[in-house]
Amino acid sequence: MISRLDWPDFQGVHTAVPILGMDLEEFEGFDQGNPRDMLVAVNESTRNQCTEDMHQMVYMVDITDPAHPIPISTYFVREGRGDFCERGGRFGAHSTQWNIRETIYRGRIVWISYFNAGVRGVDIRDPYNPKEIAFFIPAVTANTDERCVTIGGVESCKTAIQTNNLDVDDRGFIYAFDRANTGMHILFPTGKAKKIANF
Repeated sequence: MISRLDWPDFQGVHTAVPILGMDLEEFEGFDQGNPRDMLVAVNESTRNQCTEDMHQMVYMVDITDPAHPIPISTYFVREGRGDFCERGGRFGAHSTQWNIRETIYRGRIVWISYFNAGVRGVDIRDPYNPKEIAFFIPAVTANTDERCVTIGGVESCKTAIQTNNLDVDDRGFIYAFDRANTGMHILFPTGKAKKIANF
């Protein structure tokens, strides 16, 4: 039985993906060391233009002892890397890929949808220190819908990418779906991400 994690009212998990049986070099030789069971817990941003109470992000949780889950690290995109609050729409985490079967990414990379910050590839081989290794932000098109918010009594509407759901297949393709009517993007990793995936 997994104990309940008490999240603050201003945060809540949208997607939780177990990554079981991770062998971590740092824990070799300890009686309670390896393997470790991990959980990727992804909050969901729910308001436009950073008007929510807290930046929604990704948490790594050690669930090796399921009765005592331990949050061990976080991953998030820094707003200043792209002035994401000013771009419009939601900025923050939404989910991982839906396919949690044994794919080539299992235990190596999780793909995170981050609304107007697009698709993010995160290296989780060291779950205590997740690192971004890839990203893709689609361009808006003539079909991309506006996203509106009222701030200080004034409505503000902006056209923004809203990468929503992701999936992967056994070949390593990543499918990104946009909730602002921009469509679907099919991606394939290059560079460091491709090397880590170990095709």
